[in-house]
Amino acid sequence: MPYTIKLEHVPGGYATHCADAGEQIDVVFREFTSTEDGQRFISRLEGIPTKILETVTASADVAASQTNSLLAIIQPNGQTKVFWNEFQPTIQIRSKKKVKAGELVYIDHIMDIERIKLPDEALAPDVAICYLFSFGWRKGLFFDFGSAQPGENRVARDYDIEALLAHYFGRVLFQHLFSIEDETWSELFRQRWFPFSYLSVDTVQNMIKRARERRAIDVDLDKLAREVHSAMSDRLSEWENDDIIGPHLPFVRKAFEHFSAGDFLSSSSILYPRIEGLIRISAASPSISGRLTQRVLSRQGAGTGGEPLREQSLLLPKRFEEYLTDVYFANFRPGSVSRIVSRHSVSHGVVSAESLDRKGTTIGFLILLQLFSVAKARGVQLKERGSRNRELGGFLGRVFGFRTRKEPGSRR
Repeated sequence: MPYTIKLEHVPGGYATHCADAGEQIDVVFREFTSTEDGQRFISRLEGIPTKILETVTASADVAASQTNSLLAIIQPNGQTKVFWNEFQPTIQIRSKKKVKAGELVYIDHIMDIERIKLPDEALAPDVAICYLFSFGWRKGLFFDFGSAQPGENRVARDYDIEALLAHYFGRVLFQHLFSIEDETWSELFRQRWFPFSYLSVDTVQNMIKRARERRAIDVDLDKLAREVHSAMSDRLSEWENDDIIGPHLPFVRKAFEHFSAGDFLSSSSILYPRIEGLIRISAASPSISGRLTQRVLSRQGAGTGGEPLREQSLLLPKRFEEYLTDVYFANFRPGSVSRIVSRHSVSHGVVSAESLDRKGTTIGFLILLQLFSVAKARGVQLKERGSRNRELGGFLGRVFGFRTRKEPGSRR
């Protein structure tokens, strides 16, 4: 059962800097931090969450060291409902494969996290929220005290909190995706790899580690190819009546037959042009006008153009746009046979035969699966998106900038 306590004052937030009496000071009233943020995260936990626990401790045996989750719902009068190691949210995910009711779902099944369902009272427009959650050793803390402030100090909650928390759960659960340095991204692209959504978490983590250490990712090609074969075997049976990939299915099936037989030259030759065809179908929208340039196609395929996929999706739309531009649409040197496997080198007939190998075909199918995932996610998002979700995009830009000098969710 949740605890009910009374706080003397509704928390206002955290001061961003020291100030003498009478000086103005910025206060962060809405923020997300995690174990990735080190001392900043610890200082947040030692502030308001600790104060809440100390108040609960007066009537119950709770301890900070034993806290896995803490959800505090704070009314404007200070009346607070506290769920300590009790609240287990329903997490709405997008799955990589079909699942049956009652079937176990593992982290490798998760393609994206859509919503974190909160208790109804947490959705009231005038309550403050403080929520600490854990995945193993990793923790995340989100708070928003603005909506419970009195009078003119109140900051209305103008975003979808359940959708926002889905992003934060993703950042903690899939921290390896959101902590890739620019140098590591460059190395991944140089080796023509990407943390594709249909690869297992273990495989992606090892891929990132090897890229970070400037080591060859191709040593894991056997495992990568096996995972692609398994994913394609599952998806082909589901694509018969799909509007997005249906027109390309005969070509995809034939490419997969060659892939399974070890004929990578034939498989790649069929597959790479059809990848662009899939992008062009997804770009066939009334909102897209003018020429479908390489840049436009990359943005549409990655979900960053038109009605964009949310930026912090586990599909990594911004980075995937860069990958499509730099790797899939990579140019070649005219007048010579190219060892670069790309849409241009394959379609213009200048790629060398030995370059159309198992790696090139494996990557081609992974690009195809990623494009399909983006297209389906955007389709569902367009159906579900309302005015509140449109406001979420602008709010994300503020919240995810918490490492910059200008504090998000702050006021004087």
